[in-house]
Amino acid sequence: MDFQYTEEQVALRDMMKSFAAREILPRAEHVDQTQEFPYDVWAKLGELGVINMNFPEQAGGSGVDILTQCLAIEEIGYADSSYTPTFSAQQSSCRHILRYAREPKRTEWIEKYVKPICRGEAWGATALTEPNSSSNDASSMQTTAVRDGDHWVINGTKMYSTASGLKNTLFVIVWAIVDKQTRASKMFLVPTGTPGFTVGNKLPKLGLRGADTRELFFDDCRIPLDHVLDGENSSDINPVGDTQFHSRLFLASNAIGLQRFCLDEALRFAKERKTWGVTLSQRQLIQGWLAEMATDIEISTLLRDRAAWRYDRGELTVSEAAMVKYVTAENALKAANYATDIFGGMGFMEGVPVVRRLRDAKGLTIILGGVTLFKWIIAKELGCTDE
Repeated sequence: MDFQYTEEQVALRDMMKSFAAREILPRAEHVDQTQEFPYDVWAKLGELGVINMNFPEQAGGSGVDILTQCLAIEEIGYADSSYTPTFSAQQSSCRHILRYAREPKRTEWIEKYVKPICRGEAWGATALTEPNSSSNDASSMQTTAVRDGDHWVINGTKMYSTASGLKNTLFVIVWAIVDKQTRASKMFLVPTGTPGFTVGNKLPKLGLRGADTRELFFDDCRIPLDHVLDGENSSDINPVGDTQFHSRLFLASNAIGLQRFCLDEALRFAKERKTWGVTLSQRQLIQGWLAEMATDIEISTLLRDRAAWRYDRGELTVSEAAMVKYVTAENALKAANYATDIFGGMGFMEGVPVVRRLRDAKGLTIILGGVTLFKWIIAKELGCTDE
C-alpha cells in the first residue's frame, strides 16, 4: 500500500477544501439551527461531480476509487458533518440499482434515477431499520412483501430513512420479508408517490441536523413484479456488505474531518486564551489533550486509508469495517469533548462551532450502529461467540 496520495487525489482534496470553506462552512450554523437541507449547495456538489463519483462513467460517475471519494467527504465533514448521511443514502440507493436491478429496468433506472442523483438534481433513499429492528439485524424486521398476481404488496414501517423526504426524492429501496418461516428477504424499489407509501414528518435530531431523517409507512403498497432487486443470482446479494462497507468508510471520513476541525479550533483558542497570565497552550494538561487529538487523527486516517484500499480490492472484512466505524467515531467524540473543555464556559454555549460538532460527533457514534455492536461484530469474527 502506498501511503502517498496521488496528484489527482491531492488536487481533488484541495478543491474540496476550498469549496467547503467558501460554500459550506459559512452556512453550517444556519443549517444546524434551521434543520433545513442545503439544496443549493448540494446542486453545486453535483456540478463538481463528487456525488457518487466512484461510479462508472456510464452510470454518472467518474470511476474513481473509494479513497478519492472519501477524501472529498472528509473535507466536507470538516466544514459540516450533516452532509455525509445524504452521501451514504445516495451511494446505497443507486448502488443497489447498479448491482441488483434486472434488465431492462436496470438501464431504464440508471437514466431515470441514478444519473439525475449523480448530477445533484434528485435523491434516492433506503429503508432497512425498523422500530424493533436495527440496520444490522435484518432477520428480525417485520415489514413484509407478499406476491399478489403481477404485483408485490408491501406492509410495514421503517425508521431513520435519510433523504426520503427531500423535495425531489424519486424512490426508496425497501427491504421486506418474503417468507416468514425462512425469514428470507428481498429488496424492492418503490417510486415516490406510489399509493400506500407515505413519508412521515422529519424527525428532530440532537445533531447532524442538515440530514433529512424520516419514518416511512407502507400500507398495502403495490408495486410491479419487476420492481424487485434480486439480481441474476439472488444468492450473490449481500445488502450488509454493499450498503454498510462504503457507508462506514464515508462516516469514518466525516469523523476525520470533524476531528481535524476540533483540533484546529481548540489549538487556535488555546494559543489565544490566557489564564493567570499564561496561554492555555502552555499548560501541560492542555498540551496533552491536543497531542492526543493529533495522534487520534493519524490513527483514524491510517485506518480509513487502509480500509478503503482493501475495499477497492474486494478484501475488506466485516470486522475491519467495524473497526473503522467505531474507532473513528469514538475519536471524533473524544476530540469534540476535549475541544469543548478547552473552550471552557464558551464550550457550553450554542453558536460556538465546537459545541455543534460535539452534538454531531455523538450522532456519528450512533448511526449505522453503536460502539457495543461493532465490538461484538469484531469479537464474533475472533471466534468469541457460538454463532
